[in-house]
Amino acid sequence: MEMSSFSFRLLSADQLIYKIEAHAVTLPSVEGQVTILKDHMSMVSALNAGKVCVQEHKNGALKDFDIRSGFFEMTNNECIVYVNVDR
Repeated sequence: MEMSSFSFRLLSADQLIYKIEAHAVTLPSVEGQVTILKDHMSMVSALNAGKVCVQEHKNGALKDFDIRSGFFEMTNNECIVYVNVDR
């Protein structure tokens, strides 16, 4: 069975960190851990320090990003995550 996908972008204040077609994204929301899949309802939420975990659509590989804080928006199968990261 083919995995469904949606557009994912991870941005800091000054750069595009990561852009991919994702199968799933797990985020450290202030309300608790949230996993986003294709056709997820529209939402905006602040993020706590923790890991953003992205499962790639193409091969199912997992990629983690450590963040200090941020927020995300999911609308029309596009997830955009704005973060503060340690350099």
